[in-house]
Amino acid sequence: MTTKRAPLNLEGAGIPETDWHEGMLNGARFKGANLSRANVRKAQLFNSDFRDSVLDGADFRGSMLHNADLTGASMVATDLSYSVLNGAVFKNAKLIRTNFTMATMIGTQLEGEDLSQAVGLTVTQIRNARIDNSTILPAYLPAIRAA
Repeated sequence: MTTKRAPLNLEGAGIPETDWHEGMLNGARFKGANLSRANVRKAQLFNSDFRDSVLDGADFRGSMLHNADLTGASMVATDLSYSVLNGAVFKNAKLIRTNFTMATMIGTQLEGEDLSQAVGLTVTQIRNARIDNSTILPAYLPAIRAA
């Protein structure tokens, strides 16, 4: 018999600079938590809740954030390079110097987001993501119309 564990619940926790490297954190609840400068490289975070969390300077390189909810998250200088962000939601997120280099972004919800200071975005990523006419793209990208 396999025992199913409840997802990790750290809502509102102040846990900056923690090490979650290669963690199996699917469904984890970090709503309102402070994970600034945390090491979250190569972690599995499918369906995780980061609403209103502080992720400034956190390292998510190579992490799996399928369908993660990052609504209202502060992600100043957060490294999402080489991460899988398919279906992730970034509504009202603070994306200043957020690094998206080589991130997979199929169906990533970026409607209405200010990406003007985001780093490493490509035309292909934006075309695969969901944007609208209010999404502000970085100046280094050509104008792309919402589908």
